[in-house]
Amino acid sequence: HLYLATVFKGKGMMDEFEEELNAAKRLQMELTLAPSWLESIGKIYARIGRIEEASQLLDDMPARIHDLVASSGVARSNRGDQAAYKLLSGEVQLGRKNYDEAIELFEISYKLIEGNDALESLAYGYLVSGNVDEAISKYQELIARKNLGHEAQEYWILAHKQLGEIYEAKGEVEKAIEYYQQFVDIWKEGDEDLVDLINVKTRLAELQGRSKK
Repeated sequence: HLYLATVFKGKGMMDEFEEELNAAKRLQMELTLAPSWLESIGKIYARIGRIEEASQLLDDMPARIHDLVASSGVARSNRGDQAAYKLLSGEVQLGRKNYDEAIELFEISYKLIEGNDALESLAYGYLVSGNVDEAISKYQELIARKNLGHEAQEYWILAHKQLGEIYEAKGEVEKAIEYYQQFVDIWKEGDEDLVDLINVKTRLAELQGRSKK
């Protein structure tokens, strides 16, 4: 359900997105899932502005860890659990516009596990807070790491689009074209109805036309 939600959102099918996201949330209440799953669901809720639902998932994490320990009989002092908790905490604080606190939490999460999730949150946190130079640095770091082969590789792909948008906003047309073109090349076989792909192709064509004048 969570993966389907991501696919539907990418295609702009928002009713179907909501249906699958809500199904994932209901299912996580029935199952004893690791905190990383709650973080994945909560991050989506936070990014679409549903902060209270993200916060509820965050509040459920300690109990979920307790349930996992009880069911397995093995204590968990798992860096992954800690990283998931810090990351979702940061997303909640970011949604509440507590930028400094959010960035600090993202930094801690990334130090615990150097994953795409935390690095993307850190880059996005800097961008939303207005620190564009740090945002560029973190998106470039995300691209350079090329940490692929799992679900979070989507963040690597979308970092190219985000950098294109940042450089376009800064008026640095050639750099914007460079990253937009990389994004289109990566998704050259992507479905034609992917919203981000459609938008980037439009922006790329416009900027290329402008740069030739």
